[in-house]
Amino acid sequence: MKSFSEQGFSLLEVIVVLLIFSLVSALTLDASSHLARVFSRIESVRQEVALERFSTQWLRSVVKSSVAVDRQDLPHVFVGTNRSLKGTTMQPIFGEAGEIAPFFLEIVSAESQTHIEYRQPGFERIKLFIRYEDLVFTYINQRGVKFSKWPPEAGLMGVLPKLVTIEGEEGLSLKIYIEQRRMPVRDLRDVL
Repeated sequence: MKSFSEQGFSLLEVIVVLLIFSLVSALTLDASSHLARVFSRIESVRQEVALERFSTQWLRSVVKSSVAVDRQDLPHVFVGTNRSLKGTTMQPIFGEAGEIAPFFLEIVSAESQTHIEYRQPGFERIKLFIRYEDLVFTYINQRGVKFSKWPPEAGLMGVLPKLVTIEGEEGLSLKIYIEQRRMPVRDLRDVL
């Protein structure tokens, strides 16, 4: 008679090994499909964050480069409410740096989200970023006084605020300091 080590595997041992192997294979394949979905979701969130970062940079660039315009050029004057803002910038999204272009920003609420739309004459509207809370523009002058519309009085037509903020229900969302001269300069060609 052969010893136990020389007999080989019994049918029951082979079935048990195959059962264990199939369970491990099924668990591995199931885990890999879940892992692929997790990586896909992480990639989509990463793309949303990158897009929002660029949108925020574009928004800052446009607003901080706003130009103070004399009252004579009324259509190009910086004017804002708590839901919209228009003016003239030296950093348009659709243009070269230093090019003077009018712009329009509007806070649009739809269903459970709010987004800011950017518009420039001759180009389509674009959504800059999306929030899941209501947003408002506020304007702060040199003295630190906050206003919900700009200019706060007719005598300041053409003057830029020191700071534009976009505030949400959960607090401050974005501060944009205007880095240009805030008082309009009369062009000597207009005077002479």
